[in-house]
Amino acid sequence: MTNAEVIMRVQQALGLQTNQQAEMVVTKVITAIEQVLLDHLGDDGFSIKLGSLGRFRIRHKPASVRKNPFTGQRVKVPAKRVVVPFGFHRCYVLPARCARLQSCRSASCGS
Repeated sequence: MTNAEVIMRVQQALGLQTNQQAEMVVTKVITAIEQVLLDHLGDDGFSIKLGSLGRFRIRHKPASVRKNPFTGQRVKVPAKRVVVPFGFHRCYVLPARCARLQSCRSASCGS
């Protein structure tokens, strides 16, 4: 699903008049999550839990030695705390809801 599709669904769900209004809602929610994570970068293991959706977390990355792909030179990378690239962990409720919705659609529920 693309950002545009998320915006369209938010617009429909909230009954907003324009895509711009829905885009503002989506942007503000994502920005708020990013800001909270940035505020807690020093707290290793800090996470944001979003109800039945899942959580985002911060992880400590130890110092390492990496190779510059262009020059082949070894470079020391200092330790740091980061928002894990795949730091989102879905909640156990989300797959169950998706399965229920899928079975309901295939059984033509509500029609």
